[in-house]
Amino acid sequence: MGLLRTTKCTISSGNIASRIESSSESNRINISSDTFTLIKNIYDCEYRGRIEVKDGRQIEMYFVK
Repeated sequence: MGLLRTTKCTISSGNIASRIESSSESNRINISSDTFTLIKNIYDCEYRGRIEVKDGRQIEMYFVK
């Protein structure tokens, strides 16, 4: 059962990454709020707001400058 749960988590993360990528603009690096938290002291980022993605959810997104 543990292996099945890990697989589902990986698939879910992949879906979120795909949604973030498809919501980006050309030649821009688009990241989630989780990634922003990890890099905010290293890179300048521009808050985009809560962006609605393909499945109807809203995800907070940032552009890396």
